Amino acid sequence: MHRNLRPSLEEPLEALVPGAVLRGTLTLPSGSGRVPAMVVAHGASFGLRRAPIYDEVVDVLLGVGIAVLRYDRRGEGESTGSAESVTLEELADDLVACVRLLHEHPRVQADRVGVWGFSQGGWVVALAAAAEPSIAGLVAVSASGTGPAEQMEYAVETTMRASGYGDHDVEAALSARRMVCTWEDGLCETPEVQALFDSINHEPWFPMAYLGDLSEDLRTVDRHWSHFDVRPALERIRVPVLLFFGDRDRWVDPVRSPEIWKATLTHADVTAVPLSGAGHMPTLALDPDSLDAEESGPTHPEYIAQLRNWSLSVLRPGSH
Repeated sequence: MHRNLRPSLEEPLEALVPGAVLRGTLTLPSGSGRVPAMVVAHGASFGLRRAPIYDEVVDVLLGVGIAVLRYDRRGEGESTGSAESVTLEELADDLVACVRLLHEHPRVQADRVGVWGFSQGGWVVALAAAAEPSIAGLVAVSASGTGPAEQMEYAVETTMRASGYGDHDVEAALSARRMVCTWEDGLCETPEVQALFDSINHEPWFPMAYLGDLSEDLRTVDRHWSHFDVRPALERIRVPVLLFFGDRDRWVDPVRSPEIWKATLTHADVTAVPLSGAGHMPTLALDPDSLDAEESGPTHPEYIAQLRNWSLSVLRPGSH
């Protein structure tokens, strides 16, 4: 990890949102003047404010005089509320609330607050930037251009094939996923899907299909997620956008997704950066073909350089 040695201050912050209190940490460069800021949106598996990929944002941006706000996602860590039934739109509303909270902070330049999102957080920052005109720019790392259902089909297939499974097993897993989507849409009933689960849950690949459970309480929420389309939000964005995609990403299609983002962001200044040798994380993984969720390895130097330079240009124009 890149380490910044610039003196800094950490300050706890709370944002009151419908149904929750979001608790986070604002890391500020030392001093007394107003500075730009970036607010971090979570990936699906990293809901707490402290994660290496979020710490990296602080390390890079603090070094160029930009503050960073990280917070625990609703229902996780020190934040209250329910994590089970939350929608992407609600997560975006939470992010916007944190952006607006910084508008009132005496050390933050209200017109220079950007948003950064990883993986699922890419959808969240897109929704937030489309809804909140004060957001100065957005960064999306490994963000899918397709919806969750198609994105997970890509992930299941590439992950299974990386583990040595062939066409028969891959198609069985994808067929099960499609049946779950049919169930979410109310086109088949729970006993039918449960019978399918019972017939395949002995397969060693079953956990890799990420089929979830058949909870009636979550059926509507799951349907909403499955049909989410980020493109209407992208069409409304009019601020600079920085995209990163690792060419060995097994969770998000590194060819199709940037094509969709760039084709749909017709009103934005878009910079898309391919990270050669990186997977889903912006790292030079020691073994990018492993199934290590952290993809442990040194942060990709191109990611560090581009994030630093773009943030200076967009959030601190004229400071080069």
